Amino acid sequence: MTRTLPLSLLLLALGAGGGYWAAKQTTDSGAKEKAPLYWVNPMDPRDKRDGTAKDNMGMDFLPVYEERQDGSPGTLTISPEIQQNLGVRMAKVELAPAYQQIDTVGYVGYDEDKLEAINARMAGWIRTLAIKSEGQKVAKGSLLYEIYAPDLVNAQHEYLLAMGSNNPLLLRAATGKLKALQVPLEQIEQLKRSRKVSETIRIYAPSSGYVSDLKVREGQYVEPAAALFNLGTLSQVWVSAEVFERQAGQLKVGDPVTMSLDYAPGRRWQGQVDYLYPTLDASSRTLKARLRFDNKDEFLKPNMFAKVRIRSGHGKPRLLVPSEAVIRTG
Repeated sequence: MTRTLPLSLLLLALGAGGGYWAAKQTTDSGAKEKAPLYWVNPMDPRDKRDGTAKDNMGMDFLPVYEERQDGSPGTLTISPEIQQNLGVRMAKVELAPAYQQIDTVGYVGYDEDKLEAINARMAGWIRTLAIKSEGQKVAKGSLLYEIYAPDLVNAQHEYLLAMGSNNPLLLRAATGKLKALQVPLEQIEQLKRSRKVSETIRIYAPSSGYVSDLKVREGQYVEPAAALFNLGTLSQVWVSAEVFERQAGQLKVGDPVTMSLDYAPGRRWQGQVDYLYPTLDASSRTLKARLRFDNKDEFLKPNMFAKVRIRSGHGKPRLLVPSEAVIRTG
């Protein structure tokens, strides 16, 4: 019993010593394998150091370890923890069409190609005005205004005299004069049936739209060819935008445009450059561009403020990388 105890203690001591020696060898070997080859500046991979260091911004240099057996030559390994801290993401270099992107702002307006001017055809007084304010919606064929015009009264008398003369040439001339004064055919037929002169003429809307540039009020005297108001549609709109002088040469008619509004998040409108004005603004040194957009639901309204992104260029295939991957050295 006495001899057995010292022998057991000796074997236990030898086992513990051997385990410590093996663990130390493994630890030393692992530490030796994980020793960094060098340290690199996270903002400039060309800046390498033999030991730990900090850059001008106080950021620690990153350790670079020996390449893995399955890695390709020149591959740098950065630990997942450091990648997470730096916000590193992976992206492929792609061959895709490259365009110039121009961001600017603009204002929505009526499509002036579809604006219809309502002018006075004769001198007289506006007895009744159905249009009360700008922006009022008008349906085709609805009453716009009634006007009392001495020329209209005289033209009706001439028409009745021509009817009584049984002279087709006089009747044709009198009818043409009423039509030139914008008298509707219904009123001419009524005059023919009743043979009674009407003091006023009713003017109806030639098309549907919204009223803009209202320049007349009820009871006002108007001259021939005086501009009363305009009728515009919102099925398509123009957006007036300006680009800097240095960007003017990049634009061309037909370039695609994407528009967004701050107060309509998530919505995008696709349009195109419709016209480039021939002169620059002398004070701001900018070129005005007219953009055209479809507006079927009439969500876009005149004078809305919009952000636009114009994509210009021929779109030739080039190697593309994310913009944040580019390190600008000045």
